Amino acid sequence: MPYNSSTARGIGRGTRRRVPVVLAAVAAAVLGSAIGAGVADAHSHITHAEPFDGQVVADSPAEVSMTFNEKVDNPQLTVTGPDGTTVYSTGDVQVDGRTLSIALLPLDQPGTYDTHFAVDSKDGHRIEGDRTFTYAPPAN
Repeated sequence: MPYNSSTARGIGRGTRRRVPVVLAAVAAAVLGSAIGAGVADAHSHITHAEPFDGQVVADSPAEVSMTFNEKVDNPQLTVTGPDGTTVYSTGDVQVDGRTLSIALLPLDQPGTYDTHFAVDSKDGHRIEGDRTFTYAPPAN
């Protein structure tokens, strides 16, 4: 197609109309990513635990505790023994700010103990998980 002034004007007009649409689409994508990242980070998570996950302890702990990155609601903590059925946690879950704890009966079997937790995050989602520790008393 030969070049003339009407062809040049037609190209310019279409390009100028597309630029705001493209910029709006890019802005929406960036904003959506930023909002999505904030939502993804909204769930509660454990920042500290005693005993910590995978720890080997020589003495029977009096309690287990977990500290979360934010206050949580409706906490549940249950500690089961190496056989998977005997429950060693006793009493109610104690809440002190972001820290949950529960008393333990004396551990009477060497092996791996499971701490199951369930809490409601501030965003309303139920978060559940398991942490383990191993009781390895010294040989007599």
